Amino acid sequence: MDDNKMMENFQLKAKPQDNVSPRVNEEVDLEEKHKQLRGFAEKLRAEYYEAYRQMIAELRPSQLDGFAEVLMEHQKHVVQNPDELICEMREQLMQSLKNSLDRFWEEYNVTDRVAELEMLKEQCNKFKGSSWNGSLMKPLQRTLPLQMHFKEIKLRYLEKQLSFQNEQLKSLMAVNCRERSRVLNMEQQRKSMLVTLERYSQDIEKRKSIMKQITADLIFNTD
Repeated sequence: MDDNKMMENFQLKAKPQDNVSPRVNEEVDLEEKHKQLRGFAEKLRAEYYEAYRQMIAELRPSQLDGFAEVLMEHQKHVVQNPDELICEMREQLMQSLKNSLDRFWEEYNVTDRVAELEMLKEQCNKFKGSSWNGSLMKPLQRTLPLQMHFKEIKLRYLEKQLSFQNEQLKSLMAVNCRERSRVLNMEQQRKSMLVTLERYSQDIEKRKSIMKQITADLIFNTD
């Protein structure tokens, strides 16, 4: 197996799995539920608006008679067009109440708080009728939340360790691939040198044969 295939196999093995863990699915479900309950919180704010409108709609021009008498007595001022005045008061009062509610809603993030409260209420429904008397619980039941907390911490630690080891493995695999490439290059150079050496050896053998023949010819001619 060459280096490229080896690296591809490692990347395939190191690739995150497509299967999503149940914990991730649960978190996604909680987020969707939270979004839905945010809509419920906004409907609740609309109900406050409607309650304000109904309350303000009960204002009548006749309710200004007492104010008109005081103005007439102390300032000799006559209240004119009480119907228009009461309509204007309704609009201003409604706008003031709406602005106050909106400031309160945004400042304290009531939408998210209401959504979280509704989610907690739904989650706690299954515990209705349960006994919360700790003295009646077994030791394992009493310490179960603490055990779960420690197990979660250990799980986080193991996840970080695994991630660190994966990074180390990737680094070592990269170094290994580089070293294997260097060894292959050296092997190719060695083969090339062996071929060259063999060719030189053959050439030397030929030259030896020629020299022997020349030497034999010289000896023969001398005789």
